[in-house]
Amino acid sequence: MVRKFAIIFSLALCLLSAIVNAQEHEQNKISLSISWAPEYLGPNDGEFRLDASYPATFESLVHYKPFKKLSFSSGIGYNRHVWEGQSWIELSVIDLDKSTRWVINEIRIPVQAHYHFSEGIGKTDTYIKAEFRNEITFSNLNYYDLGELVNSRSNSWYSSSIGVGIGSILRADKTIGVLVEGSLGTYLDKHDFFQMYILKMKLGLVFQ
Repeated sequence: MVRKFAIIFSLALCLLSAIVNAQEHEQNKISLSISWAPEYLGPNDGEFRLDASYPATFESLVHYKPFKKLSFSSGIGYNRHVWEGQSWIELSVIDLDKSTRWVINEIRIPVQAHYHFSEGIGKTDTYIKAEFRNEITFSNLNYYDLGELVNSRSNSWYSSSIGVGIGSILRADKTIGVLVEGSLGTYLDKHDFFQMYILKMKLGLVFQ
């Protein structure tokens, strides 16, 4: 009787251990990152433009790693930038009584694939990535005359872009790490394809 109980107990313990290990393995496949991801968007002419820098860009992604060296990510990103200037855009001469304020809000849904060199072993996980990004842009253009709003135009549109990059996750422990990444991309538009480039840096935290 005692022997049977010991056998049953041992089998139950082995089964419980296998279930726990499987759950831990499945949990290790999924992680979450929250990042600050400033961008520079400019024409491919070699000149730097301060107004083409977009620092107010943030991103939150869910990462799934089904294989040792391959992972996939998707989530949501947000960008906001404001342009203000004298006169109105349509005027050919500057009128100091008039001004323009253009507000752009973008919702982004990236889809990424990563190839990991280090297989996530140790404190450094280095990878290269390929990305396809969906963007929905909401534009609001306001016209002012002597400081008073006289006209407003709103618009929205969809665009997409592709990019490649390299990054690394520096792990403090098994549950948290620091993500550092850089990438270069372009818009999938016949007028902007390889004529406008997207340079992005990313700094964030990864939670296991």
